Amino acid sequence: MVRGLVELCSLAQGESVLIHSAASPEGIAAIQIARMVGAKVWKFPLVFQTANANWFLQIFATAATEEQKALLETKNGIPRSHIFSSSDDSFVHGILQSTNARGVDVVVNILSDDLFYESWKCIAEGGSMLDFSQRDSTSHGKPDRGLLGGNRGLYSFDIVTLLQQKPSMAQRSVEHHLPIFP
Repeated sequence: MVRGLVELCSLAQGESVLIHSAASPEGIAAIQIARMVGAKVWKFPLVFQTANANWFLQIFATAATEEQKALLETKNGIPRSHIFSSSDDSFVHGILQSTNARGVDVVVNILSDDLFYESWKCIAEGGSMLDFSQRDSTSHGKPDRGLLGGNRGLYSFDIVTLLQQKPSMAQRSVEHHLPIFP
């Protein structure tokens, strides 16, 4: 997850991230890494045009149930206004409204099928998606190259396969990133 967000997607302060299924173990890990990078959790709506809003990273999330949304709000400090449903495509409208139609810099995707494609509508130009859904690797489908317009990137990530194929890369990544965790 660290390699995907920090190295591949270059998540940094001053950016925004949408974490799908944020109450899942992968989602909680993504929240923690976003905080490590410099995310700040706010209890009120933010306006991107403010002069001093460049130093933090803004977290948005999706969850399937009200219990998961409550967990994200109470245990992880994500404002309810930044939590959307992962059960349908209503998150697209919420993200675009919350970001003044800009979209987010990074989407951490665990959703599949149609919601995978809907997530692309949430990515700002120059942004990227870190995909854990294994959608194409299991269905042998081909990603739609038209989705990558606007200088957007797609990174499909499978840690188990990475450990099997390139164990030295995984070890270097752990050794590099472990010291930055308190």
